[in-house]
Amino acid sequence: MNSKKLITLLAASLVFILVLTGCKAAEPAVQEPAAAAPVAEAAQEAAGEPVTITLGVVGSIYEELWAPAKETLKAEGINLEFVQFSDYVTPNNALANGETDLNSFQHRIYLADEVENHGYKIEVIGNTFIIPLNLYSTKVQSVDEIQDGDTIAIPNDVTNGGRALKVLDAHQRKPSQRWRAHSWPMADMPR
Repeated sequence: MNSKKLITLLAASLVFILVLTGCKAAEPAVQEPAAAAPVAEAAQEAAGEPVTITLGVVGSIYEELWAPAKETLKAEGINLEFVQFSDYVTPNNALANGETDLNSFQHRIYLADEVENHGYKIEVIGNTFIIPLNLYSTKVQSVDEIQDGDTIAIPNDVTNGGRALKVLDAHQRKPSQRWRAHSWPMADMPR
């Protein structure tokens, strides 16, 4: 990566962090917004022309969530381009291989697991959004209708599977009821 792109990438990262910090009103800001302007201006001057930064995301909701940051960056001469992925494995691979500049779709525990399992040289540079897990069904209208023995699909990675079990645990019908997790190879899956 050349020095102009590195400076621009660092400036964009700072703007992302500042925008995200503004989304968390209950926590103090990491850095004052006034400090971001000179960094972004220096990056733009060093580059001499608009620069494109690619951001890997999973799901179109992220484009809506990142819209304010995209506008802020545009004013600084930085074009934020979204690269859509349809799974949660490919974005880190694309980032590690230099196909994207940044990504925003995962929590720290998931990233740590990915780094450990795949040897990626990826580091956290700021906080991002964590999309809530929801429950969907074509058979029941509420959690109260779930019966003992019903099957519920949850994510197959440890961190998000754990999040899903916590969501279900928060909706227990009886204090003594516990959700049990099972993992089956697809060929052995009950039909």
